[in-house]
Amino acid sequence: MTDSASQSTLLSGMPELVTTACRSGLIAMVAVTAAHHVIGTLRHLPHPAWRRGGMILLALPLLTPRFFVAYAYMAHAQSAAVQPVYHQLLYAALLVGMLIPAAAAVLALTPPPATTRSAVYCHRLLRPANRPTPSHRRGMIRITFQRHAPSWCMASILVFLLAFNEMEMASFFGMSTWTVRLFDLQAGGLPMRSLLTQAALPVLLEALLMMSGIAMVSRVRGRPQWVDTPPSPPGAVAMTGAALYLITAPVLICIVPLAVALAPTLTVAKATWTDLAIWASMRNTLLFSGVSTVCVMAVAGIVPARQWNAVRVGLSLPGLLGTLAMGLCLLAMFHLPPLRRLAETPLPLLTALTLHLMPFAMLLGVALRHRHRDPDVHAVALLQAGHQPRQRRAAAALRWHRVRRPWLLAAMFLFLLACYDVVLASLLAPADLPPVMVMVYNQMHYGTSQRLSAIVVAVTVIPLLPWVMVVATRRAMLSVHRHV
Repeated sequence: MTDSASQSTLLSGMPELVTTACRSGLIAMVAVTAAHHVIGTLRHLPHPAWRRGGMILLALPLLTPRFFVAYAYMAHAQSAAVQPVYHQLLYAALLVGMLIPAAAAVLALTPPPATTRSAVYCHRLLRPANRPTPSHRRGMIRITFQRHAPSWCMASILVFLLAFNEMEMASFFGMSTWTVRLFDLQAGGLPMRSLLTQAALPVLLEALLMMSGIAMVSRVRGRPQWVDTPPSPPGAVAMTGAALYLITAPVLICIVPLAVALAPTLTVAKATWTDLAIWASMRNTLLFSGVSTVCVMAVAGIVPARQWNAVRVGLSLPGLLGTLAMGLCLLAMFHLPPLRRLAETPLPLLTALTLHLMPFAMLLGVALRHRHRDPDVHAVALLQAGHQPRQRRAAAALRWHRVRRPWLLAAMFLFLLACYDVVLASLLAPADLPPVMVMVYNQMHYGTSQRLSAIVVAVTVIPLLPWVMVVATRRAMLSVHRHV
């Protein structure tokens, strides 16, 4: 390939790349701003039950698979083909609603800044009476940057990368994105060298964004303090907007797709769910997801110390590049002569899923390790060291609620992310072990049907059943021990 041909191949997808980057930047700005107000509203709810219910409503859009939402709105998106503005707004609104929980998780799990609100108030008292001096302005800018840059920067980068690499919904909404274009070229048989050349610019953009974010966060000095003055309550407009989001987002992203998929399902559910091919593909999906979840949770548990932050960042970088770019790189790597024999084994897909889950596992691991420093956890450990059997059983129940159940919920979240992945399963799954998501994604391009609706409902619900059984069994055991 000549230099001019390689340059034309490299720049051929520039319009889609620029459009996707601009759209992702706007989505990141809106999602992080909305997440800030939602988190502030949830923190100031008067009752713990209300806060718990708000957190559940906030997590529902993030846990809903994107292919499920795309399947529900596919007919509306296709009927509005002559209205591109409607396409853009509907796609952006759904994607913002699904990514606000991710931004809220980063904002909530980031430690409070070293400079407390009391220190900011004291610095404002030092302002001269007539007008602020340039040094005072620079000091306020530096303090504001130190307080809000780490959390807002991390949340914005995460949301931007998630929106920038989104493909499932974009393909069914007919959006012009670099991921859809590159995936179609790969399905059309474009050589791997040309695919990697066209993926170079998006990967370079993501790498530069991540390095700039890491550099910005690392420039903030001071040790985080886990005890800070409580933030001021949000205003009436912010609370109204947060409440409106917590009500409408689960309805539009969870309930409406479920109703659309369940409506034609009951008549063909028995004939569809007895299909052995579907269950075999579902078994493959559960096995791949389970093994990758165990691997990534083990790695997250092995790297617990704070001085290993560089290791965490290094392990998270491949997953932050997106499933499409990472899948193409692994596909090219496993087709090299030394690794060609492993290309048709489960190893490429397991490696890709583990790397895909690694950023989320590292973030959850930091948050859950912080919970171990709570005084309640230390009191439970002292209670469990007692000599009375009833006391030890009560301590075991408390330890389940305070320590083990959060780890189980984190594992469930990672397991669902692996189960609902489409791109990696399409690129790297072995031919003799096809995941069910490949079959569902291919059939969705031919339109909706009663049989496909039943398959979509089954694929969405079945991964939840093992975790429901685990939680129900644990609750039954605790109730039995409570009456002993």
